[in-house]
Amino acid sequence: MSNPKKLAKALLLAGLIGAGVVIACGPDFPAQLLDDRGGTLHATPSNSFRYEAARLTPATDALRARDTDPYYQPPQAYIPEDDDPELNAAQRDAIRKMRAQADGDAAYAAGAGVPEAARLYAAGAVDYLLAQREPGELGEQRLARAQQRFQAILALPAAQAVARSVWASYMLADIGDISSAIHDDAAARAQTAKAYEHARALARAGAPDPLGLAVASYGQQARLLLTGAQGECSYVDLLNDTPCMDAVPAAALKQAIRLYAEQAARGSSSGHASLRLLASWALGTSERARALIDDPVAQGLLVSYALARLGDIVDGQPDSAFDAYANFDATGQPGLADSARGAPNVEPNPTLKSLVSALQALDVRQVANADRVAALAYRIGRYDLAQSLASRLDTALAWWVRAKLALRQGDSVQAAQAYARAAAAFPRADGSLDADSAGRLRAEQGVLTLSRGQYVEALDQLLRAGGPLDTARPAEEEGWPMAPYWNDAAYVAERVLTLDELK
Repeated sequence: MSNPKKLAKALLLAGLIGAGVVIACGPDFPAQLLDDRGGTLHATPSNSFRYEAARLTPATDALRARDTDPYYQPPQAYIPEDDDPELNAAQRDAIRKMRAQADGDAAYAAGAGVPEAARLYAAGAVDYLLAQREPGELGEQRLARAQQRFQAILALPAAQAVARSVWASYMLADIGDISSAIHDDAAARAQTAKAYEHARALARAGAPDPLGLAVASYGQQARLLLTGAQGECSYVDLLNDTPCMDAVPAAALKQAIRLYAEQAARGSSSGHASLRLLASWALGTSERARALIDDPVAQGLLVSYALARLGDIVDGQPDSAFDAYANFDATGQPGLADSARGAPNVEPNPTLKSLVSALQALDVRQVANADRVAALAYRIGRYDLAQSLASRLDTALAWWVRAKLALRQGDSVQAAQAYARAAAAFPRADGSLDADSAGRLRAEQGVLTLSRGQYVEALDQLLRAGGPLDTARPAEEEGWPMAPYWNDAAYVAERVLTLDELK
């Protein structure tokens, strides 16, 4: 962590010069919590949705996503085999020639010298890609030939098959996916799901998976479950709120959410995006949310989305719930409207109130992540419920909520103790707060300490709020003034502390 004495010295010099601290080059300026101390201390604690989505379920294996930058354009000559470290340059060149052939048979014939599993896979890939461009009977014939070659890989002796076993299993599942969609066949979908599961099992057992197909298979299998009386639904149905999704059974939706959560837990941005779309759709009506919240993963999804991505209502305008700059006038920072801050023109979002009511109807033992639900209850003014839930846990987030509840009761001593308990969770974090929220927690602690007249301690807390959570890892001294709470620390140093106190 940055040396507080060095930082205080920098602030002292700034104060002696007699100039205010100015950080040029917008548009991102540090937050200024002291401009609205009441709003700062009353604001709702929350994490980013990306952080929460990756923690809805634990990743219990070593599988990890291989997401690529959406703007990345691979070289024109790229082939998937370029990512296989077991192939040498001559073998990759041979496979490029295979992939340029007219069909899978010609491709296989051109693959002399290529390991058998890789040879079968490349030949199958040629027919598979041709099938995508040739609808009708010819396309189905090519798809069948591709399927035969992928099956042949799995029939090889284990030592030969292993190099392409995950690839082949994934492609067999994909072919089954295509067939089940065309024929709307529930039995075929079940077989396809098992094929995706098999691909993951092979990867867990150590089969090479340089393309990240095992993690991708979670999302593919989840999509199969988004099928109801109106057929298989797509992301377009989610975006446009078509009747298709409402026909999907709740049990299937819960299972799909669990699979997308598994995908997101392994670092997949696709899994995160799918969870975001599903949460937005589910919170579109109270009936949808109620059908899902008895499942702990679905419940965690809805609560985390509600906290992070749904704002409250400004001036009675429903669309203001999605205004990412609704808080800008009050804070100088982007942010959704938060009724807990106390602005008279901001009311709790009815969607959040409905969600909390549905959660309250559950057996208390069915409320997962009670600290998140406590934060949600706090935001809509259900302080009794927030207190009950926050008191059940000893997490940093739970203590943060308890600190805010104490402040609303006018008990600054109890609030200070709760902030101290919350901050004590670091540097060894308990997972209840992301890095930005942990910094905000410690900065708020500084604001409260300042209001209690403990000025030197307040400066120290504001200085530490922008540093790394791990105190064993020193922060870079250079560039520290761009830390999140620089302006607040500078204000205390220049306007509040005496020169002797700074020294």
